Amino acid sequence: MDKKPKLVVAIKVGYAYSGYAYSFHDDFKQNPLRIGTFSWHSYGRYTTLKTSSAILCKPDGTFHSFGYSAEEQYRTLGEGAEQWYYFKTFPIYNELDDTSNMVDVTGEKSLLTLDLFSMALLYLRENLMEKLRARLYPLDDTTISWTIVTQQSHNKAFITQAAAQADMKENVTVLTKMEAALTYLQCASMYRARPFKPGTKFLLLDASSTSVELSTCENSSGKVVTTNPMTMTGGGNTLNNGIKSLIETVLGVNDLSEHDDISPLMREFEYKKRKIHPGSKETLVLQLPSRYKDAKPVNKRVVGKTIPGVLDDADFDGKVKLKDGKAHIEFEVIQGIFMACARDVISSLRDLQQKSVLKEVSSIIMIGGYSSSLFLQNAVRRIFHEIRVHTLFESSIADLKGAVIFGHSNGVQEINKSGLYSREKIQHYIKTLQDRTEKARNIRVIIVGQEGVGKSTLCYRLLDEDDDVVSTISSTDGVDIFIQRFLVDMVTKKRVKLDANTETQNVKTRIQQVLLLNKATDNVDELETDQAEQQENWETVQEPIHSVDTEKKMPQAKVVTETPTLPQSGKPPLSVDGATDTLLETIGSNRDAREHWADDMGTLIDVADGTDKPNADQAYLSLWDFGGEEPYYNTHHIFLSSDAIFLVVYNLMECIEGTEQVMDAATKRIKYWIRSAVNYSEKKLSGKCSIATPPVILVGTHLDQLSGTDQEIEQKLDKFEEKLCGMADFQAMKNHIYGFLEVNNNVRNHSGIVQLWSAITQVAPSQSQWEKELPARWLTLEREMMRRKETGEKVMSFEDVVSIGRTCEVEINDETEIHMFLKYLHYTGSILYFGEETENLGTILAKTVILDPQWVAQAFRKIITVPKFVDRKDKRANFLWKMYQQSAILDMEYLKIVWKQDKKMWFWKYKAVILAFMERLGLIARPKKEQEKSVDFVQVGTGKDETEEAEIEEIYLVPSLLSGKICFPREMTDRYAVKTRTLCLVFSDRCVPFPVFDKLLAACIEKFNVLKVEDEICLRRGFGIFRIDGVWSVAICCGSNMIKATIFKQSPIPKIEPGAGLRVRLFVEEALKNIMELYAHRDLKFTYHLHCKANVNEGDVTVPKMELEQRKLLPCCFSCEGDKHFIYRHELQPWFSEARPPVQDEYDEEYDLTSEVLEQCPTEMEMLGVSKLIGAEYFEFFILLGLESTKISQVNIEYQAETMPARFLHMFSTWKKAEGDKATIRRIMDAMKTCGLDTSEVVRRGVFETTTQEF
Repeated sequence: MDKKPKLVVAIKVGYAYSGYAYSFHDDFKQNPLRIGTFSWHSYGRYTTLKTSSAILCKPDGTFHSFGYSAEEQYRTLGEGAEQWYYFKTFPIYNELDDTSNMVDVTGEKSLLTLDLFSMALLYLRENLMEKLRARLYPLDDTTISWTIVTQQSHNKAFITQAAAQADMKENVTVLTKMEAALTYLQCASMYRARPFKPGTKFLLLDASSTSVELSTCENSSGKVVTTNPMTMTGGGNTLNNGIKSLIETVLGVNDLSEHDDISPLMREFEYKKRKIHPGSKETLVLQLPSRYKDAKPVNKRVVGKTIPGVLDDADFDGKVKLKDGKAHIEFEVIQGIFMACARDVISSLRDLQQKSVLKEVSSIIMIGGYSSSLFLQNAVRRIFHEIRVHTLFESSIADLKGAVIFGHSNGVQEINKSGLYSREKIQHYIKTLQDRTEKARNIRVIIVGQEGVGKSTLCYRLLDEDDDVVSTISSTDGVDIFIQRFLVDMVTKKRVKLDANTETQNVKTRIQQVLLLNKATDNVDELETDQAEQQENWETVQEPIHSVDTEKKMPQAKVVTETPTLPQSGKPPLSVDGATDTLLETIGSNRDAREHWADDMGTLIDVADGTDKPNADQAYLSLWDFGGEEPYYNTHHIFLSSDAIFLVVYNLMECIEGTEQVMDAATKRIKYWIRSAVNYSEKKLSGKCSIATPPVILVGTHLDQLSGTDQEIEQKLDKFEEKLCGMADFQAMKNHIYGFLEVNNNVRNHSGIVQLWSAITQVAPSQSQWEKELPARWLTLEREMMRRKETGEKVMSFEDVVSIGRTCEVEINDETEIHMFLKYLHYTGSILYFGEETENLGTILAKTVILDPQWVAQAFRKIITVPKFVDRKDKRANFLWKMYQQSAILDMEYLKIVWKQDKKMWFWKYKAVILAFMERLGLIARPKKEQEKSVDFVQVGTGKDETEEAEIEEIYLVPSLLSGKICFPREMTDRYAVKTRTLCLVFSDRCVPFPVFDKLLAACIEKFNVLKVEDEICLRRGFGIFRIDGVWSVAICCGSNMIKATIFKQSPIPKIEPGAGLRVRLFVEEALKNIMELYAHRDLKFTYHLHCKANVNEGDVTVPKMELEQRKLLPCCFSCEGDKHFIYRHELQPWFSEARPPVQDEYDEEYDLTSEVLEQCPTEMEMLGVSKLIGAEYFEFFILLGLESTKISQVNIEYQAETMPARFLHMFSTWKKAEGDKATIRRIMDAMKTCGLDTSEVVRRGVFETTTQEF
């Protein structure tokens, strides 16, 4: 018997949209409606359940891309697009065979329809398999059944042939869309205790993007059969075409798509039309193609062009406005178009009604993407008010879900009905989660301090482990995480120890608390309402008759939802009275999306019905034990936040009875860790605790090793504590510090541990997220994420979370809300998520969710660790480790060995994700390669698996492991060295975490080419020398509270142009900003200074920029005797000048262009030509050009739906408008040269040779 797990996959290639759905047989047996899918993203901002059916083939007819990516790729082809094959839709309504051809958008070329269908099926199949493997599903040992949905029954043989060509030859079933949708309806109705009664008739209204299909259905002998099928034109595309015609009329053009790609415009409307409803009253704003940026309304109607809902002779009366390249369409016009399209459907329904087809129909069930339109729903309900109208949740993929169900059971006979619950109870459950909030109560204890002070022992004492366990622990390698290990009563201070990996159950417990609190609140509200009604009735009786207001409305009956009692057996009823009249209502809407969670509902509802009392004072406590060795500091910041209690641990023996050197070192480490915590400072408005956020508790260990009597020890402690309190830095941080505690880790229940527990509960309200009001609906999404985490899933995409949120009991469909939800979980330490509303953090950070922080910490510790934790048994790995430790070059062979040692952790499988994650976090850096020759780094191993294909190996550096003495190259110190005064970024905080410097160096390594002198790269810890361009280099030196930058070159002429270092300063400033945002170092502020020395020395006295701007010169290094010299105001110009004029000895004469051309203002076509040559350097380029950074950001936000070249054109237009006649071609060429862009390519393409050049 085959015991392999079975996976059913449903695929549909539709007319305009295609997609898939899937489920495993084990999940199907528990809940047949637990069906998975993935979200698709269009133009980086619009999320849909299906992707576009567009397909792009190369000039030779082979496959290139499909879906939204095909649309994007086709837009970028430019003039060469005519040689490619591009198809926007599939002919699903035609009768197809192996000789059929599809004509592409040009109308001149065609390919075999069979080949194109097989390409689409293969792409969708491989896309799903890739995403499932990323979730660690073991697909290699899985039997897969394929169920393919087609529109017409006569194309089943053709689709089967296309599937075989796409390597789907076995276990293939082809269903029509109607068959699949009916399977889903029948299954859902049975599973939700709403089975079709024999003889039940209903109308199935399938409103898709292209058409509306009507079929009457009847349940006969347990099987749903269809009769009277009818198809009419229309659907969602009618709306789209109506909007297109409207805009064309306003602009006075015949065909908007003739000269412009309108895909972004129509995709924007496709997304926004879902949010348009009869009560919105909002103006619809659509971004027009860039050529219409300054267009004015023409309102010229083209002969033969009609707009639904708008008469041919109608005047728009200013209801459609054009402003800043956008069309602003008032709601009145939009409503007319929507209602006109709905009337076409109503007209067909009336025809059926007149034919008595609807005579015995009790319900109308709407499926298909267009059925989600409230205009259509309301129109159907208004005309057929005597018939129940239902819309399915995620109606656009109802057919795919039905196909999955059919693939499992060949019908609906194997459905497990154990999850059926009362409709009223389900509604009450969902309403509670939708309306109520939860107060966040998580206690996150962060244990930090120097190595060897007893942090791990203290952690295990807090975990209440036995002495046998404590005696065997060793120091921490990186970080050890213990999530939600205690449930603490904040009133009684009692705590209950919890097992590991119970986060899903803990979330369920919190949901129970919300339900119980809601029940208690409802009871109080009902009592108060009853008393109020009695008082109102009494007052009404006493009121004189002559004072009654005759226009007063009759009192409304109070609606009370009664919850029927379940049978004593505990099993829910299988049917409810009136099931026929309320057919499928419980499956039905975006507000009632409970398809996946029936198993949990019953238990939770039973608890709410019980006699348990709510406990609103419970908090979950987690512990984080951080390694104290210095190399780990770089990874610590990733896991820290203001929502924590910091325990700064130190060794009392070293601090009090050590040598003077030891005591000073220990004191510095204490201040360092306090400052590291205070860097996460936030304002806390709660008055429950006077300690600032985040709170810090100072914990001294090794109390038993102090010598002397108890009184003498007390005196020593007082003296030490007074010494700390007397320090100026300590005084500045006092608001965050709870106080001093001393513990003896050798005793399990030492009084110091008891005092520490009391202090933790006392300062818990000072955490940044404590008792924040959070939507209770978030709990359902958190539960499903934790469930995935407990099954071993490590990584999720943001799109995955959005997809889950869309199918929870209470739908969470807003991406901004999901972003806030994930940030909250990140704060609490449950996950890692660095998504921000900025493009600078990169796609990996913004779109990746790490479900298990401990897992990624274990991956990090294989790369960033200390020698004592390195496995010495593998001699090859040991040798590679030593080479890596000396060079700081991460070798792929070493990485492969250590990441494959624990096969259950899947590190090597997720290599690309983890490395990209580490790179974006600044833990590793990929050196930038020179255009002609890359920097030659020694490669110790290949990191190549015998079973893997050969690939180009990436080189990574680990800045925190760099070592060696700082040495400046000769070209910076000899007689021909021309260098600027050193720019200093001086932080007001005297204790800047060195990881900040490491991450800045990582950014520089990826941005600039590393200088190499005599086969040695100029990189050290906190130091590096980089090539900026063909002329200038820069030395970066970090230390203490300062970052220094010095640019230099080799030249016999000691001339430094204004703005020579501007590019470097802007980059360092932006990199630091990103680092501060990423690690929440809000208090780290810096000011600009100048200095004469490029290296950082203790006690450097620098010249502040602000003072120098007020004086012509100021003395530098006045504290150094015999070395009196000055820094002049003009020496600021290389760093702060807004422009850098061309210099003859560094630039080609007139860029091979005449002076006349260079002094002209560029035309729009010329600016478009340059826009196509600008890449990642665009920010620096436009800053050098004179455009303010705020203007650049504004364009990026306003035109985010457009391609980058289109955005650059908008930036050029903004610059030209602001500069007027000063906006010359010379300035463009100068800026390109300064930021390293190839000006010769501009000349080669003839961008500026003529204004009539075509692009």
